[in-house]
Amino acid sequence: MFIRETLLFSPFRIGDARPFGNYLIYPLFFNEEERPPYVTLLSAGIKEKVQISEKENAQVGSIEVRNNGELPLLIPNGQALIGAKQNRTPNRDFLIKAGSSSTIDVSCTESGRWRYSGMNDFAPSAEMDPLWIRREKMRLSEMRERSFRQGNNTLRPASLQKIIWDSVQHYKKLGSVDSGTSALHDLVKKKHENLKKERIQFPEAIHGQEGVLVAAHGKPIAMEFFSGAENYARYHKAIVMSLTFERFHMKGSPEECRDAHSEAWLESLNEMTPRSREAINSGENYLLSGKEEQGEMTLLNGSPIHISVIKITAA
Repeated sequence: MFIRETLLFSPFRIGDARPFGNYLIYPLFFNEEERPPYVTLLSAGIKEKVQISEKENAQVGSIEVRNNGELPLLIPNGQALIGAKQNRTPNRDFLIKAGSSSTIDVSCTESGRWRYSGMNDFAPSAEMDPLWIRREKMRLSEMRERSFRQGNNTLRPASLQKIIWDSVQHYKKLGSVDSGTSALHDLVKKKHENLKKERIQFPEAIHGQEGVLVAAHGKPIAMEFFSGAENYARYHKAIVMSLTFERFHMKGSPEECRDAHSEAWLESLNEMTPRSREAINSGENYLLSGKEEQGEMTLLNGSPIHISVIKITAA
């Protein structure tokens, strides 16, 4: 069984780096044998088994999920959910056991729409929140948990929501993106179009890969892991696009693409402190706190199925 109290990152092996613009992309391989069975919103055939919808009394900050499948369903923090009254993104990992329903905590990523527009339910998209949103989620989650431990519940979800809306407006203007409803989805779509136009070679997932470490300016900035190579492969492009969204340049300089000392950084993450927090519906969920990093880890049957760590201070 995976021992979560210490050596969180020791089972990982790092592969050779590949350049992607001004970033370096390192594949991660997980050396533990245990792989608890689960599905994600991008798994094959999942569309017919999962329903994601607005609550009967629709609210911006929460939606309903029904898992009609035979396996636990992982909804990772930052997964793009498109449709219903407005696009949303989960604010943390959620693990929904088979044959059950849950209300999940979300943020809006489309401030200019509050109406149904062709899709009454949500459809998962192969996109993840850009790094700047994920960084703020991690930072505010840690602040909220610290406030709870101190008996001071003054940090509201509205704080995160305003940051997301303001950030989307900023990047929409910066990238001259045409989006009538100020949708984050349109910004990500524009990024994909620009890469295709410039014929930038994307570092595809390789055989057996279950995670990725991303470095910028010679320093690691984030890592992410999904248990099972097939599960990871379905998220690989979304993760890499998410973690390289900021300050992407088509061609990296030698300074930007120098060795990132990734192994030493990954080893240093073993010093992060895991703090258990209430799991919603199923599994175990931990916040990870380090000197310069924040993270989240979800376990099923004692084994990790999703880990995400982000350097809070920008590289």
